[in-house]
Amino acid sequence: MQVDYVDFFILGFAARRESVFYEPLLKALEKFKKQGKTRYLGVATHSFEPEAIRAAADTGIYDLVMTAYNFRKNNIAEIDEAIGYATEKGLGIIAMKTMAGVFWDKERTRPINTKASLKWVLKNENIHTTVPERWGVINLNHPPPDDISFAKGLVIKEMSEFSTHFYQQLPGCFS
Repeated sequence: MQVDYVDFFILGFAARRESVFYEPLLKALEKFKKQGKTRYLGVATHSFEPEAIRAAADTGIYDLVMTAYNFRKNNIAEIDEAIGYATEKGLGIIAMKTMAGVFWDKERTRPINTKASLKWVLKNENIHTTVPERWGVINLNHPPPDDISFAKGLVIKEMSEFSTHFYQQLPGCFS
């Protein structure tokens, strides 16, 4: 990559508490951060999200969690609770898979309203930023709108230095 450091180093596919707390990995990540090779350490979770999110918060090492988060998740109440727990401990939260699969049906003929999906995610004050997904040719034929005013009116309460970095990527979204 020819870089001296990365802003975020995210451990992918964290799920169970044991994987998030795996001691040899935690020691290596701590060393990586102390050497200045990364600014923030995080985990990404696609399944068993509440367990992984809580574990990341409990380690005292991770700075952020990137979690699958959308209106179609059947365990959203548990995820919300775990996200609240993590933010209380100072972790930043990145929501991914925010477009809920882009289609309602397996045949991919009935698209989901992706603006509404993203707006639903952003209403959670504990979500600090998102990674909206791009899937397939249909999305390439329909690029994101220049006008993202649908997010206006969302109120950000007490922005930490960490979250401020994320919100800079959303000009004009918040009043």
